[in-house]
Amino acid sequence: MPSLNVSDHSTSSEEDGSDCENQDNLYLVDTVYAKKTNVEGAIFYLVSWVGYERLALQPAEDLPQNVIAEFDQEELGTV
Repeated sequence: MPSLNVSDHSTSSEEDGSDCENQDNLYLVDTVYAKKTNVEGAIFYLVSWVGYERLALQPAEDLPQNVIAEFDQEELGTV
């Protein structure tokens, strides 16, 4: 399954939109590895975060829209 590196370390997270905030902490998406849909139809993405070794399965609504769009475009082969 293709992966997408969505983090651009040469720009600020405000410019590239690949950040998520959680309780005053800033998390940068490093790579999106997979997209999964559960039995209820909720969409999740398997991601790695800058500075963390473990992968996380995140709900789509918790990720920046540009990160999701880039991954979905790559999945369709349009990037």
